[in-house]
Amino acid sequence: MSDAWQLAESFERTRHLLSAVNTLSIHTKLLLAGRDDSGRAAAASDARKVIKAFLECLQRDLPEFEKDLNSAVTGAPRRANELSRRFALARSQTPDASPLFSLSVPEFMRLLDSNQEDDRRTLVDGLATLRDLLEKHHHADSTGMLGDL
Repeated sequence: MSDAWQLAESFERTRHLLSAVNTLSIHTKLLLAGRDDSGRAAAASDARKVIKAFLECLQRDLPEFEKDLNSAVTGAPRRANELSRRFALARSQTPDASPLFSLSVPEFMRLLDSNQEDDRRTLVDGLATLRDLLEKHHHADSTGMLGDL
């Protein structure tokens, strides 16, 4: 697959994941505020599935990058490797900066389905970090496709 196609695919995949993070974040914040958000419940459920799928892949790939940041996961697209590498680097540099980094991936995934208020607050913090990481990756994809406009 050409570099242009890989960038385009990564751009779209990241956009879809960002949308899921935003949907779940908004839903969770409204629940924390005591607001009824039943109209977004189905979309939030779909968003959880997308985020879980991403985190499951990340959990599978992360040990490789935690051993060696210059490694690559065989069979994974180059841009997916780069996102996992960014995650591993951020986690190693600032492990206490966010629950996304301080918790194990399975522990963070558990927060996605929790109805506990403290867990929801922790989830919102972690989703904000994930959004930031994804936005940087998305920007890199955009710049790679369009150049610095």
